[in-house]
Amino acid sequence: MTTSDANGDFSYTATLPNGVHQISARYAQVSVNAAQATITSPRDVASGQATGILVNDALPFDPMSVTFTDSQGRTIAVPTFGFSWGVSQTSAFLRSGESYQIGVDRCGSDPNTQMRVVFNDLVISSLMDADGDGRYTGSFIYGPAVSSAGIAAAPVLQLVATRNGAQQVYAASVQAPPVGSVRNLLNGQPVANASVAALLARASAAAGAVFDLLTASELGQTNPAVTGGDGSYSFTAPAGTYRLDVTQNGYQPYRSGDIDVADDGLAADLALTPVVAEAATHTIYMTANGFDPAVLTVRPDSVVEWVNLDLAEHSTLRGGGWDSGLLAAGERYKIKLASEGSFLYADGQNPFNRGAVVVSLNAAPTGNQLFLPVVTR
Repeated sequence: MTTSDANGDFSYTATLPNGVHQISARYAQVSVNAAQATITSPRDVASGQATGILVNDALPFDPMSVTFTDSQGRTIAVPTFGFSWGVSQTSAFLRSGESYQIGVDRCGSDPNTQMRVVFNDLVISSLMDADGDGRYTGSFIYGPAVSSAGIAAAPVLQLVATRNGAQQVYAASVQAPPVGSVRNLLNGQPVANASVAALLARASAAAGAVFDLLTASELGQTNPAVTGGDGSYSFTAPAGTYRLDVTQNGYQPYRSGDIDVADDGLAADLALTPVVAEAATHTIYMTANGFDPAVLTVRPDSVVEWVNLDLAEHSTLRGGGWDSGLLAAGERYKIKLASEGSFLYADGQNPFNRGAVVVSLNAAPTGNQLFLPVVTR
């Protein structure tokens, strides 16, 4: 037993037999916090259940030390070949054509331990411990030619360790990461260098979820992500409810609705509306009772602006026409309507709230009217 210091930190040295072990922390005075008198660690991120610490002296490497770092410096949380924080995972996300630095800590003191990375029976990297500190490192490129070798089943990445003449193999299946795209709403062209931020709901929906930016350490990669030349981006994220917040110069900001993630894939195809430089000629207000006015008639080339006056989030959505994304209180969205027609739209948060904009040459001209009194002699 040990006691934490003033900062809440503690250390304890123990020799544990093979098996799964749990560490528990208990308040010295239970009355301080009776609801959490005992805390057991570690815990499964998804379920919150205690999982325990695996001790296995037969392992040639530390499963939790395995890191894959891509060319952008993002360290990816890859299931460590059958071992993870108590979570059963079998798949790793690797990008074709991407270069990776891999590192792993050796267990034991045998300097003659050999390690290599094998992909579908092909050695793609031999790991070396040049400075003798027990950490083996190497690099490889996960290329399309390797990943498309005519194998029907999921490709398999292996870490092969040889110690005392005995070879041990640890494997994980490899999948292509989920990929989303950001495009120009008006012409469908990709938007490069857009910032895509992953926001996680920190509270239950019943309590009113608060969405916060995930840190790079929580996500295992840089957040926000930046879209490539083809407008693509990707996140591998733990289970939860997310939103994506997208910004780019020359475009109106966009915030997605809720995205439920259960299998590490966080990606969606998003469209940004170019900035409208002209001042609004008409305004539609978003309220708790719907759009005001619900029907608006304007002339061609009018600029219509939606403004959210409600405390709740709203959006204006017309499939193939415009999409504001979620607008918080006080936020606004503009479009310019050039051609005649009747344009029906809805609130993405409440589809029963609908509106219409009618563009017609017969619409009354906008502008201020000055009424002068009639003077007669």
